[in-house]
Amino acid sequence: MLFQQKICELIAYDRVLSESERQNVVNYLRKKWLGVTDGATMAFDSIAVASGSSVALDLAGWSSVSAAKLSGGGSVGLGAPIAGLAEIEGVIGADGVAQPMTVSGTVTLAETGVVKVVCPNVRIKAGFYPLFSATSLTNPEALAGWTLELSRSIGKPTSLEVRNGQIGLNVKPLGLMIIVD
Repeated sequence: MLFQQKICELIAYDRVLSESERQNVVNYLRKKWLGVTDGATMAFDSIAVASGSSVALDLAGWSSVSAAKLSGGGSVGLGAPIAGLAEIEGVIGADGVAQPMTVSGTVTLAETGVVKVVCPNVRIKAGFYPLFSATSLTNPEALAGWTLELSRSIGKPTSLEVRNGQIGLNVKPLGLMIIVD
């Protein structure tokens, strides 16, 4: 069975609804079954997208989306801004290339959070690995209060950085000391 939800109400029409009629039906169902009206915040515990996949959620009418966690390496189009993002799960593939999550829209970072990175058991070279990007990233300075968790040690100094609107893992080269007598 593909879906395991229960259907609360089914409304059928013998014609295609106009956009305003469709929105009226959506608002009616939201108010009746969710107790919310237009302009409310839609809350998700987690939004996960398989690497290379994309998902578009039609959240028109919601003032914002509260999503505590984003994971995967695909793209998400929401139609409403994301507020309070506190966890990002990123992936570096077996080929050593990052598989970033891309959000079409505005994302606001929480003051504290965590970036979890799944690292393959291959050599990770020094460089910047983009893990997440958004059309508009607000409060990027909050990343300073976030922690970084790697699935394994990569043997090099690492940090979280924001570059060109992308949140990523910065892997620094190991230092080299030359002593000349």
